[in-house]
Amino acid sequence: MATRPLILAVTVSLLLLVDCAKQERRRPLGSNYERVGRAEVWRVLPNSPAEALGLQPGDVIISYNEEPVQNFDALEKAIASGPESQANAPISIVLLRGEQELTFQARPGSLGLIPIGRKFSGSLALALKDIVEHFNGIVSYDWLAALTGESFALSGRPGDCWSWWPGTKDGAYLEEIGSLLGLTFRPVFISNGPDPATAQKQTVNEALPAIRKGLEAGQVLLVKGGWPDEKCHLWGIALSTTGSDTGIGGGPAVLGYTLDAGQKLPLSGIVEAVFEVKPKPVSEPDPADIMAVALDHALELGLAYADTGWKSGLDAYDMVIKSMESVPFCPDRPEESRRCFHRLIWALIAAKESANRFWIDMKEALPDHTEIIDEIIGENRAIIGKLEALAFSKLPFGNLESQRKLALTVNEIQLLENELFGFYEELLGEL
Repeated sequence: MATRPLILAVTVSLLLLVDCAKQERRRPLGSNYERVGRAEVWRVLPNSPAEALGLQPGDVIISYNEEPVQNFDALEKAIASGPESQANAPISIVLLRGEQELTFQARPGSLGLIPIGRKFSGSLALALKDIVEHFNGIVSYDWLAALTGESFALSGRPGDCWSWWPGTKDGAYLEEIGSLLGLTFRPVFISNGPDPATAQKQTVNEALPAIRKGLEAGQVLLVKGGWPDEKCHLWGIALSTTGSDTGIGGGPAVLGYTLDAGQKLPLSGIVEAVFEVKPKPVSEPDPADIMAVALDHALELGLAYADTGWKSGLDAYDMVIKSMESVPFCPDRPEESRRCFHRLIWALIAAKESANRFWIDMKEALPDHTEIIDEIIGENRAIIGKLEALAFSKLPFGNLESQRKLALTVNEIQLLENELFGFYEELLGEL
């Protein structure tokens, strides 16, 4: 195994947790969610109002129609609440570009931009980054997304297109990841199974009381599920309770952060798992160990068949292709089919770009494996190109012929994914 060269600290910083006992120096929980939840531009869509205005990646919108905008959620609400009587009247948009404040005049309505929050499609990776940095550690999101498998594998449930996301098994890798990060995970609550009635009862009688008790004791709590709407199956962190009995089952509502939300959300759905997280001393891991763990998880998630109702990797792509051979694409919310599909595609683009940032770091850290890592980066770039073609496709969405054409591209992506797994196995063998 090659000796690791000295490279940029940020790319090797799955670092020791320091000064853990000094609570006053800790970064507040939720800081990462607030940062990535801003109304900051990640991508400007072609032929969009945002492109016509000259908006650029990195621009942060701070005011829309003379109303302050704190996060992307607030921007979407401001756009949606514009009075119809002013549909043709220009409105002002104020943004920050670096340290410069700029004002634009635009027509009301959707701007056609992808927010920075979509760049971070791994809900467990983002939650772990927030927790590690709360404990005064330094961590790379891209490394976490690789360790959790979220930059490698698609997962979801048949018939529920809102569950499709780059994802990982429920808590399966936490102990292994914790040994590298310097974290321990104690299960506080684990759901018994998929039956909705039983799961709802468990959430009310066991999960939420356990979360409230943990928060009162000052615990850091990692939560899977329970979030509203399309975020219901994601990982996040519980943060606080309200003072009034407005939550599920009549208790105080639990609030927290999860992926793609710039503000606190109530836990209003079924909670799947809760873990108490604590720091522990750990040595800085070798990048080769990080890469080996990431490859193990990628292969397991990508190739293993799941009989739990969830699908991952190549099985999940099969499910997407099958869904696109019927209309509507999103059976439970047909009116949301286009939005659901594009959310999935942008999440996969973000995951693949994150994976390539990880592989570029690995190539610098482990130069003996440059050739095969370059092959992996090339495969990922080919997949990103096809995903962007899907994102920018002008095919009329919602009819069978168009969906089948899109499904052909998804099938091509699946074949490239299969080739990637071959490179992963070869690289793992070298290690």
